[in-house]
Amino acid sequence: DWFSVKETGHHRPHDRYLFLFKARILVTKVKRISGDRSVFLLRHVIRLPETSLGCLDHPKQLEFLHIEAEAHPNYPITIEARTPECREAWLEGVQEHVVETGV
Repeated sequence: DWFSVKETGHHRPHDRYLFLFKARILVTKVKRISGDRSVFLLRHVIRLPETSLGCLDHPKQLEFLHIEAEAHPNYPITIEARTPECREAWLEGVQEHVVETGV
C-alpha cells in the first residue's frame, strides 16, 4: 500500500510503497522503467520485533519507535496511510510483531 513515510532527521515525508512481509515492513521507492512496468527499490526495512508503537491517536498514522533508540537515529519512523481503513488494516497486521510498551 502507498504511505507517506517520515524518518527523524528528514525534513519532509516521502511517498513510498510498503510491504508487510514476515514481521518486517519493506519500505520501497517505485521507479517506472517503461510505460507499463515499474520496479521497487528497497529503501528501508523496519524490523517489527525491534520496534514498539508510539502514539496511536492520529487516524491515519502509525509511529514506530526502536527499542534501542540511541543506536538508530532515524527512528521514530512515522507512516501515514491514504485512508483510516488502510491504517487500521496495517495496525492489525503489525500489532502481533511489535514489542508491547503500554504507550
